[in-house]
Parts: sequence; structure tokens; C-alpha cells
Amino acid sequence: MTKTVVEQEWLAHEITPTGVEIRYGVVPKRMYQIRKGPKGRWKEVPSVTTVLDELKADGLVWWGQRVGIEGTLTLFGMGALRPARAEVGGDVLTVLAHESEGGLKVAGVQQVEDLLKAHRLSCNHVRDQAGDRGQNVHDAFEAWANDPTLIPDPSLFPDTEAGYVAGLRKFIEESKAIPLASEVQVGSAKSGYAGRYDIRFSLAEPVELVVHHTPVRGEKRELFEPGVYLGDLKTSKRAYPKHALQLAAYEAASLECGYEPTRERGVIQVDAEGKYRFVRCKATDKDFLSVLRLWRTMQRSKEWI
Repeated sequence: MTKTVVEQEWLAHEITPTGVEIRYGVVPKRMYQIRKGPKGRWKEVPSVTTVLDELKADGLVWWGQRVGIEGTLTLFGMGALRPARAEVGGDVLTVLAHESEGGLKVAGVQQVEDLLKAHRLSCNHVRDQAGDRGQNVHDAFEAWANDPTLIPDPSLFPDTEAGYVAGLRKFIEESKAIPLASEVQVGSAKSGYAGRYDIRFSLAEPVELVVHHTPVRGEKRELFEPGVYLGDLKTSKRAYPKHALQLAAYEAASLECGYEPTRERGVIQVDAEGKYRFVRCKATDKDFLSVLRLWRTMQRSKEWI
């Protein structure tokens, strides 16, 4: 039987000022390819986010544990789980129980897992909901970047997204940022990676922006000088070290592609309460390249066993 060969479909193809070419596709597989000059050989390279996923393992364990705890508490609050008295090993104990055919039954690990799935509270459901939310907020951000008159309006979004959009709007209005480019593909033919950054923008005058806030001390602001900035929008709980590495990788790739250096890099982190933080990112290209070497080592490790 002849095997059908499916050709890669390319969604984007960027030719940069220095002649570095990057193309990206998702069918039949998600991939980046890069080459230097029209006569160069195309080479498949990892994306910046794929490389940094190597750092996720420990964080995901704690995130999954937290989602499980929050989901179980939600089930308890809505009455899907409730306390009950039951005999266990000859002792009468207070246990968690759930409604079942024939009345209340003790809820073990499998029963709680089934309830989390049924009520869309599992890790997979929470992850997908967060992904949808993040994409919608990013779409609003991109629309503004392409047309600055389209300032995001929280009233046009569902309650689960309105706060994040309000935070984004507050950042736009307080910073008076001028968008220069968005969703630009960049890559390093030298180091072998590629990616797409959210936004490059400029500040025309000095401005104090929120960099941190707490319920007790309130907002902390820092001064940002006029110049060009590279930014990445996040709807996560906070800015993480890997976000700084991400922006460092984009900056290094941008320079190799022939774009002007930026004054600083920063994460625009927005939350459900309508707040924002613009978090300075001080990681360097050397910091990212150390993770890239780790990623390549882990790829080779698949051949060790």
C-alpha cells in the first residue's frame, strides 16, 4: 500500500531585513522552519515557547494540585459533595459523600474525579477555559495594536473576561503607548529557534506605571523613560521568570533579523479584578540559550534508554 504524503501547509512566511526567513505552519504538524537567504536550506527549529516548556514540570504539579483543591471545595460548596457519617474499618468517621442511586455513598478518589469532570472543574477544563480567555483578551490587544482607535471595551466581553480587558484598557490609557508592530515572527538562524512576539510599542514621554500591587500596600509604580519597548501580554496569576526568558529570546532574534534594539522588555500582566502590572524583564539572550541547550539535551535523551 502506498503511503500518502501530506505536505506541510504554511500559514505565515516572514522575510526579515537581514534576509533571515521564517515560516510557520500547523498542518500536518505545528512547526517553524528557518533559513538564511533564498539559497539557504530550510531547517526545522523549536519555538521559543516549546523550549521554555522544559521549565514547566514543577510548576504544573503545584498548579494541578491547586486546581484539584479549588474544584473539590467548589463541589462541596454547591452540595455535590457533603459530609456524612460512615463506618470505616469498624470506626464511625465523618467522610465525604455524594448523591448516587440509592442515596448517599462515600466519595473516593474516582468519584471525586468523576464529579470534577462532570462539573467542568478538572485541570483540563480549567486549562481550556484559561486558554480561551487568554486568546480573547489577546485578540482585543491585537485589534488595538493594528488600530489604536479600537481601545478594548470591557462591556463587550463576558464577565469571565471583562476584568482582564479592563486591566488591559487601563494599561493602554495610563501608558499612552503607541503601537509599532504586533504578532511579528522573528528567529535566529545562528542559534536555531523562532517565535512571534505580541507587541513592539513606544512611549513618547516619561510615565509612571504599576509594577506591583498588594491588598495591604496598594500600588507600586516605577518610572519608564521614553523609547521603544518589547511587550508580552499575560493573563496568568503573575509574571513568571520564563516570561522574561521569552522576551529575551525575542529581543535577540529581532536583532539578528535586523530590527532596532528596544530600550526595555516587559510583561503586561492583567487580572480578573481589572488591574495591570508592567513587569520589567531583565533576562538576557545567554539566559535563554542555556535553556535552549537543556531542551536539546532532553531531546537527545530520548535515545538514551
